[in-house]
Amino acid sequence: MTPRSKPRHPGLAYGPVYLDYNATTPVEPRVVEAMSPHLTEFFGNPSSSHPYGAEPGAALV
Repeated sequence: MTPRSKPRHPGLAYGPVYLDYNATTPVEPRVVEAMSPHLTEFFGNPSSSHPYGAEPGAALV
């Protein structure tokens, strides 16, 4: 890897070229790390007024 080249996304490293980006796309590993708490522990609706939505709502600001 040269200093200017970007490493391949882990989801595409060993498989065929994925062409159905209309259905889904690989998620950047940093996004997975940042979103993990909100997909596993703090999963309330951020638009709601109940307490379960407070933490996800605060994360969106």
